[in-house]
Amino acid sequence: MNTEKKTTKSFNGTSQDGRPLKALDFEYVKIDERSFEDLLVFASGFSRLINYYNLSNKVEGDWSDFLNDETVILASMIDSDPGKIEIDFKKYLYKADLFNRPEKKIFYLKKCFSEIYSISLRFQYWFQKLKAIESFTLSESNVKQEVENAIVSKLGDALGRLKSLSLSIESEAGLNIPLQLDFNRFEPIWLLNGLKANNKFIETTDVKNRFSIVTSELETIFQAFYETLLYLKMKASDYMTQSLQKDNHYPEVALFLAFLKLFKIAQGDINNISKRHLEFYYAQVLKQEPIKAKTDKLYLTFQPYDGIPFADIKKETEFLAGEDEAGNDILYLADEDLQVNRARIEKVRNVFIDKSKINVRGTEKTIYTKILSLDIPMNNLTRNPDEKIKPNTYATFGENQEGKGLFEKTMDNAQMGFVVNSPVLFMKEGHREISISLRFSIESYQAFLKVLEDLSYSEKTKEDELFVKIFLEAFNIQITAETGWLTISRYVIFRENELNTLKVEFDIDSSEASIVAFSKEIHKGYFSESLPLIRFDLNCDSYIYPYTLLNQLILDEISIETKVSGVKNLSLYNNIGQLSPDSPFYPFGPITHVGS
Repeated sequence: MNTEKKTTKSFNGTSQDGRPLKALDFEYVKIDERSFEDLLVFASGFSRLINYYNLSNKVEGDWSDFLNDETVILASMIDSDPGKIEIDFKKYLYKADLFNRPEKKIFYLKKCFSEIYSISLRFQYWFQKLKAIESFTLSESNVKQEVENAIVSKLGDALGRLKSLSLSIESEAGLNIPLQLDFNRFEPIWLLNGLKANNKFIETTDVKNRFSIVTSELETIFQAFYETLLYLKMKASDYMTQSLQKDNHYPEVALFLAFLKLFKIAQGDINNISKRHLEFYYAQVLKQEPIKAKTDKLYLTFQPYDGIPFADIKKETEFLAGEDEAGNDILYLADEDLQVNRARIEKVRNVFIDKSKINVRGTEKTIYTKILSLDIPMNNLTRNPDEKIKPNTYATFGENQEGKGLFEKTMDNAQMGFVVNSPVLFMKEGHREISISLRFSIESYQAFLKVLEDLSYSEKTKEDELFVKIFLEAFNIQITAETGWLTISRYVIFRENELNTLKVEFDIDSSEASIVAFSKEIHKGYFSESLPLIRFDLNCDSYIYPYTLLNQLILDEISIETKVSGVKNLSLYNNIGQLSPDSPFYPFGPITHVGS
């Protein structure tokens, strides 16, 4: 038996901008990739390798003294690589814990001490140089203050712990390992004088446990230096920008900084060789032309100031959106006239009209099976970009709910219908009969009858029988009563074709509450509060969804007739005053005359 196995793979695809290889980008590899900071650090290091000859043609130090400047220190901070330092240290620390042979453990333990010691020397060098620069310029250096604060508040304590630990390890009672770390190179600000050995790890006689205690302590000490170095590297770029704007540099350093700025121009020309070569090939050899730029588009939101009802924005009004890489203003133009007012979107709702097809004498006809709706929460439309949780998604134009389970449905039946109000509906008591006649235009009513005829043909039943089936439960009718919305459970609808009219009749029993004007507090909704209302909602569970028939109709006139029997509480007046209904009275007064 042959079987065929099909595998389906799905993926989001790749955008056009994401298809080119990064290696083909002009900026991917440069001929000279050294940054401004790289060149400063290189010059500072190289100056220490060149001998300085005095007037007697004798060696007198090197050229490093000519590059004592705040910018050089900042460049070395920017050029430092805390990530690599952390990787190297943790590699040494891991191997010091991993190996069992004492000579291997001691080798990598020394590496860990040396790594922390070299970082501390870096901070000592920065502090020493910045202090000298501050003394020359006679102005306070923010960078020097940062380094000094770090030493006083954090690094001094960490280096002190390193010294105590090294003294313990070098002692005979400890591990008797010579580390040869010179702590006399550090200035008094580090507070290293008088520190003694830390014999905490000597309390255990097991050598392996001693090594574990030492490595744990080293990791804590290293973390203090690593975090500070990372912080200074992040801040150094801002300090570099500020330093280059100052006028208190050494003259020789100022000239060298100017040279490096000019060198960036030549460096840029060298780095653009590959770009110019490729552009020549495309433009001159292949005769290709670049695609013309497309106008960028964006959407702006406006909000008028308090007390201003509206503001007019004319077409082609300019909006500034910062600057491009060349320093030119980025401008956007309004593409049409706009009046900004104080209107706000309070609710967003999508509506889906569910349709199906029927065949009538070989012609396909459309009927409406349901109208669905969904209120979309406003917070899902105004999502904060910082939120990590993705909001729910919704079908923009709605979707069919057929075949979905109760918990799978994304839309509910829409409340569709109409409302009728009138002062004649004020009926306090008694048995109340209401008749509402809806007269439609001739053309729309004839279209209504044509749809009814088509449905009758499709259902293979008489028109009168189908009309009764459809309109038996076509509406959910409610009226504003004193206790809330009063549901009319029984009603009858019939048609008067000669008058182009549909008539709705129902009764309200004397035991039911009084009919009153609509009230937002009692009845809820968005209607006028001056008169009683009758609400007609389309019933989604009726035999055929009534919108199929009613959507054709255009209303011309409504007439309402009411009849009340069994009224007990009457308020009677004539031209004399109020009358009592409990005793005989003269409706037109004791002496009748014209106008009574």
